[in-house]
Amino acid sequence: MFADMVAGKGNARGPEYAAIYRFPDHALVLRKLLENEDPEIKNIASVSKGLQEHRLKADYDPRPFLMERYAVQDLIIEAKEAAIRVTRLKPGQRLAITAALLSSKRR
Repeated sequence: MFADMVAGKGNARGPEYAAIYRFPDHALVLRKLLENEDPEIKNIASVSKGLQEHRLKADYDPRPFLMERYAVQDLIIEAKEAAIRVTRLKPGQRLAITAALLSSKRR
């Protein structure tokens, strides 16, 4: 989302897009957004955190991924709904997310 907003979706294959995409420390961003007082931002961050945890487990846990198909479909629906809520954020909410991203550079 951040890289799309800054570099533009049409530039996804360019080196600038990749640099912007890899810029934030995602764990730090999520922590900052979960601490935000805005309930909508917190909700979106909570969904993102849950999805990230499932992704890490699926990608890096050597044990079989035992999630049922319906549970995975529920996660997909949850992700789509969160993405829709992101598009409906007010300018001040977007600014809060941008501030969290810009203050969370990878070390």
